[in-house]
Amino acid sequence: MKVAAAIPCYNAAATIGACIASLGEQTRAPDEIIVVDDGSTDNSGLLAGYAGANVISPGKNVGLSAARNLLWQNTDADIIVFVDADTVARGDLLEQLLKHYVSPEVGGVGGQAVEARIESIYDLWRKFSAAQTLGDKVLEDAEVLFGLCCSYRRSVLEQVFGFDPYFRTNGEDHDISIRVRQAGYRLVYEPAAVVEHYRTDTFRSLMRMLYRYELFTQVAKMRNDLPIENHYRTFWRRVGFFFGRLSQIVNRMRGFKFALIDLAALAPIFGACYKAKSLARRGLARPGPR
Repeated sequence: MKVAAAIPCYNAAATIGACIASLGEQTRAPDEIIVVDDGSTDNSGLLAGYAGANVISPGKNVGLSAARNLLWQNTDADIIVFVDADTVARGDLLEQLLKHYVSPEVGGVGGQAVEARIESIYDLWRKFSAAQTLGDKVLEDAEVLFGLCCSYRRSVLEQVFGFDPYFRTNGEDHDISIRVRQAGYRLVYEPAAVVEHYRTDTFRSLMRMLYRYELFTQVAKMRNDLPIENHYRTFWRRVGFFFGRLSQIVNRMRGFKFALIDLAALAPIFGACYKAKSLARRGLARPGPR
C-alpha cells in the first residue's frame, strides 16, 4: 500500500520545515511527501523544497479545497494523509492511521490536534473551547474528520470527486466527510493519531475563525441536502457556555477571561448561523458542480 503525505501550504514559512521533517521521521515513513504552495507571498515553497518535499505551485491562490485536490491528483498513492502546514506530526501518526484500513468499508481515518503554541489568552481559549478532538476513544463511525489530520483512500476521493472548490478557507473537511459517508463508507477517528498544532491567535483572528467555522459547517450541510442547526438554538447553547464559565471556581481570573471571550464569540457564531440561513432561503448554497 503506497502512502503519500500531503500538505496544503499558504504563507507557512515559519512551520513548513518542521512539518515536513516530522513526516520524514515516522515509524512508518510515507512513500512521498507533497506540498502545494498555494500562492504564498513568503518563501514557503522554497523552504518546502529544501526540506525534501515535492512542491507543486499553481501560480496563484486557488483556495484550500482546490489545493487539496491538486495534492491527491498528483500522486498515485493508495492512501493520502493530509496534514496542515502549521502542524508537527507525532512519530507514529501514519502507523496509527493506516492500521484501520484493513476493512474495505473504511473510507477515511483521522486523528486529533494538540494545541502546542499558547502565547495568549486567545490561544488558551482555543485549546479548551475549540479543540480539534473527538475525545480519547476510537470512533468506528465518526461523523467528521478534522482537515488538519486526516487520510482518505484515493479510490474514495475519486468516487466522490474530491474536495468541493466552493470551500476556499473552511468547511471542506465537513463537506468531504459528509459525502464519503453518503457514499457508504465509514470514517474512523483514532485518538492516538496526533499532530501538534502551532497556531496563534489574536482576538480578531479568533473571532474570524469562529465565524468561518460556523458558517461553512452549516453550508457544508446545505450543499449536501442536510438540515442546518437553528441559529437561535446555537445562540442559547453559547449563552449556556458563557454562564457555565462564570460559575467556575477554579482559577477564577482565567475563568472570567474565558467567559468574556465566550460572550464575544456569540456575535460571530450567531452571525454565521444567520448568514447560513439567509443563504439557504436564497438558494445560494445549494449543491453545485464539484
